[in-house]
Amino acid sequence: MNRFRHWIPVAGWSAMIFGLSSIPGYDLPPPPSFLEYLQGFVQLDKFVHHLLFAGFAWLCVRAMVMHRPARNLAGAALFAALLASAFGATDEWHQILTPGRSCDFFDWFSDTVGGVLGASLAALAYAVLRRMGRFPFARETS
Repeated sequence: MNRFRHWIPVAGWSAMIFGLSSIPGYDLPPPPSFLEYLQGFVQLDKFVHHLLFAGFAWLCVRAMVMHRPARNLAGAALFAALLASAFGATDEWHQILTPGRSCDFFDWFSDTVGGVLGASLAALAYAVLRRMGRFPFARETS
């Protein structure tokens, strides 16, 4: 259990995404009124996909780095982005089975872009922390 404890936030975030994907399309709430001004500039649906999967990928990089602080950050970011893309694909497939929802290529693409952005930003943040000597993460465990 100790070996996998860093993946608990990833599992929780994944469960949240799965739960949100399970809401029937006709039960989805409208966007909050304070976001209405963004509708002309940003497609809110895709923006939400970006945010959810950026968070997922960030947490994946975090889990890998916390488990092995000396890990290659570029490799961790690549793996996290691929994991986010695969999870996005399975999430879109899952929505075929949800009433009022559909599988959309552009939603999956948004998931993938969000995953790449989240993984890249996480790797960059950890690289900066490493360079500054502020890398107070878990010691290497087997």
